Parts: sequence; C-alpha cells; structure tokens
Amino acid sequence: MNIKDEIVSNEILQRVQEKFINQQEKGIKKYGETVNPESYSAIGWLNHIQQELIDGAVYAEVLMQVIGDLIAENKQLHKVLEEIN
Repeated sequence: MNIKDEIVSNEILQRVQEKFINQQEKGIKKYGETVNPESYSAIGWLNHIQQELIDGAVYAEVLMQVIGDLIAENKQLHKVLEEIN
C-alpha cells in the first residue's frame, strides 16, 4: 500500500490532511501565499516557532486542568454511587 492509499484508508490521517489543507487555505487568505522562506529571517522563523510552542503549552495546561477536574468529578460521582448502593 502506498502513502496515498494509507491516507485514504486511515481516518486519523484523513483528518490531519484536512486540517493541513485548511491551515494552508487560511494562510493564503491572510498572507496571499503559502509558506515562503523569504518571509522571515532565521531568527524570525525561530521566533514564530517559539510563539506557536508557547501557545501549545498554554493549551496543554488548560486541557490538563479540564481533565483533572473531570477526573475529580468522576471520583466524587463514584463515591456517591457507592454510598447509595
């Protein structure tokens, strides 16, 4: 099976591919082109990467809190259910 067949047969890879395409379309609308190495200096690209990674760290922290809250709520629910039974 070649990579194109693999993508077609794999739901996760299809979603990633769709997100990649959507991101490129958004970039073209915003900047008038796809990624262009001439758009930034090397330091500019590193700064851009750093900003994206910081955003990712913030999103991960939010999800850790949300998941932690859900786990705590789930434990409380199980405790209540055990008391009822």
